[in-house]
Amino acid sequence: ELEENNFRVSVEVVLDATALIPIPNPDDDTRLFKFVDGAPASIKLLLNTIQGVDEGVVVNVPFDEEVFEEAFCLPIFKEDIIEFCTLQKIGAMPITLYMRHLHHLVTQYAYQARYMFMDPSAVATEGGPREDRAISLATWMLSMENENQFLITPWNHGDHWMLLIIYLFKDYARFLDPLGLAMI
Repeated sequence: ELEENNFRVSVEVVLDATALIPIPNPDDDTRLFKFVDGAPASIKLLLNTIQGVDEGVVVNVPFDEEVFEEAFCLPIFKEDIIEFCTLQKIGAMPITLYMRHLHHLVTQYAYQARYMFMDPSAVATEGGPREDRAISLATWMLSMENENQFLITPWNHGDHWMLLIIYLFKDYARFLDPLGLAMI
């Protein structure tokens, strides 16, 4: 039996064997791995899979032409996967991988004709000046042919990713910011 204010925990993936174990505070709902707690089985499996992988190993993830209108392989590092699964600030690689996952979901439910996904590298801060990124976004919008189609694109503002959903033929755009920050 556990005494009062003691909790039994289960560790599924050890990311750092030297990490200190936090002492739980019943008034504080923070957890070490928020995303892992209620994560889908696929995320838990992904973390379990990369646990024994060396830091320098690169996994090349294939992208079909249907995702971003161009076939390519995306190099993903172990650090990228850990950042994504543990809700750390992430770069363009995990965002691109997540866009592939969203494409897979809409394809699975036969909604792929309704959605067009923009390659995050075209609008990432490293993609050039704001004007170039805006031109890239406009080019993608002009390529939309289906009047019932949504353009889904991540937008990077500094070191923060947000989601932009555009319904061009209905003059509708929705901006989703997970941190609730105002865009400058």
